[in-house]
Amino acid sequence: TRDAVETNKRYDVYCTERNQNLVVYRNVLFKGLRRLSGEDSDLVADFIELEQADGKQVFVAKYSVIRFCEPGVTPKLEILPPGTPK
Repeated sequence: TRDAVETNKRYDVYCTERNQNLVVYRNVLFKGLRRLSGEDSDLVADFIELEQADGKQVFVAKYSVIRFCEPGVTPKLEILPPGTPK
């Protein structure tokens, strides 16, 4: 089963750009999913609408989001060796 993300809480959202740079949107709200009109089956047409602390919206490609966490929390990575059960 999937757990829902609380859309009334703020998060820091980590995304990658096409050139593989990391971009962090800090203290944002998830507002919803959007799809470019006319693109029924293309996964790159899916976007997440984020509301920044100043009320401005930004749309990020759904596939570019690599992680998110509560504001001010630095995500901790654990790199597992190949073949390690998850």
